[in-house]
Amino acid sequence: MKNKASLIPLLLIVACNYVAQIPYSFHQYNGHVNPVGSLLILVTLLWFLLGYILIQKHKRMGYWLLLSFLVVQCIFYFFNEVFLSFYGYGILYHFFHSKDIVLWIVFFIGDLNFIAACYYVYYLIKRKSLFSK
Repeated sequence: MKNKASLIPLLLIVACNYVAQIPYSFHQYNGHVNPVGSLLILVTLLWFLLGYILIQKHKRMGYWLLLSFLVVQCIFYFFNEVFLSFYGYGILYHFFHSKDIVLWIVFFIGDLNFIAACYYVYYLIKRKSLFSK
């Protein structure tokens, strides 16, 4: 079905973003594991996967789980990439001042995730009837 395939780019981008957190964590924190941070990442990953799987099965709950996940992603990245730009951080700082290739790649993947989340919020709302029968 066409609408199932249309979510594959979202799955790939979000998966890359979660995988990127592994080298980022080792690089930034020298392999020290933050239990609370790890739990939050695991919970959000499960939130995404549950929504993604259920929406593929045309379950109404999947639509709302995935949409809520994406809205939270948009808010998170908007704050970190756009709002913090006014304070000398954010997307422009990452692209033009980060000389660390690991950080640059992880931030770039995060920025792609931000764009994808915003697009798919629009996409899901516009095509709600296709996904929540």
